[in-house]
Amino acid sequence: MKPILVFLLIFKLAFQLIAIEPANENPTIQSWNSISIEASYIGDFVGNISGGLSKGTSYLGLANFQTDFNTELFGIWKGGNLFLNVGFAHGKSPSENLIGDFQIASNIDAGGNFFFIQELWFNQKIKNLSIKLGLLDLNADFASSENSSHFINSSFGIAPVIANNVPSSIFPFTGLGITGEYVLDTKIKIQLGIFDGCPAIIGSSDRNFCWKIKDTDGLLFFTEIQFLKKINEQTGIYKLGYYYHTGLSEKNETNNEYYSVFKHNYGYYLNIDQVLWKNKNHSLGLFSQISYSPPEINEHNFYGSFGLNINGCFLKSGNDSFGLAFAFAGFNYIKNHKHESVMELYYHLKITDNFYIRPDIQIVLNPEGTEMELSNAFVSFLRFGLNI
Repeated sequence: MKPILVFLLIFKLAFQLIAIEPANENPTIQSWNSISIEASYIGDFVGNISGGLSKGTSYLGLANFQTDFNTELFGIWKGGNLFLNVGFAHGKSPSENLIGDFQIASNIDAGGNFFFIQELWFNQKIKNLSIKLGLLDLNADFASSENSSHFINSSFGIAPVIANNVPSSIFPFTGLGITGEYVLDTKIKIQLGIFDGCPAIIGSSDRNFCWKIKDTDGLLFFTEIQFLKKINEQTGIYKLGYYYHTGLSEKNETNNEYYSVFKHNYGYYLNIDQVLWKNKNHSLGLFSQISYSPPEINEHNFYGSFGLNINGCFLKSGNDSFGLAFAFAGFNYIKNHKHESVMELYYHLKITDNFYIRPDIQIVLNPEGTEMELSNAFVSFLRFGLNI
């Protein structure tokens, strides 16, 4: 992977030196502006204070390298973007080794140490239509929530009814897909997506470089409609979505024959993001996520969450925030599972424009990630982030 990163840097510099007759009077400035490079690192110090599988500590880390090439700024054609996101995940999973939770306590927990390509896509905009094709993270476009993304627990990113019931093109198991977005007006947007029904497994030797769509994988379809609504002059985004998986088959290594894991799977979700109050550097926003899949299809068939964020809670500059949220994962009792709930509290402090820390506490009620009956877990986090 290191030679690839070096190649990308050389490729960027080469592009900046190529003489293409751009519309801009200064081609050097235009070339520099057409390609952007960013790097980031997130680290989690995790301690399971009580309950779960065992007391103890662990560390997780995720480094990302991103580059974006804008065809319009380079003077080729309008509305085109080529995007690459390369990641390196490392550390010991606290959910697997300490907590035993179903919803996965950290959203950077990739379950191993490896380099991988998380995203590689080309996006073309034509008036109100935007089409994206390539290696996609579907949660970047579907079933997302701005307010819930500030929390560390994975279930506040994409509902486990989706992530755990159907193979999905999400971190770190992304796959090929194509999406379309059409903006009807300033208040309504429609999105459609088709994804590989069984993305490549990260940790295998290909590191997500080998992309294949097999008949046995099936396809995963997403559709979502977004509404913008104002309450007391404050903007809210309401997302209603539906997903459908055509079916998945896996190979029996004993007799080399394929068997059906499921013939079809589907579900619905509703995400709400609403700003309630805003004043200069201070604001109050809430979110709610609800997702459902028929219980005759999935053991885990219902998920609900809600929470709030206060930006600028102590500092006049608005460089700090506070959040409190609750998540509920419901089971249909086929295997006598109890329902799992999570309460999370965080405080985010922006130290500089490029560095932040985020102390976080999670209480996991009835951890259901194993076949064992576990006591409630009390988990502490200290997250830090660096952007370059």
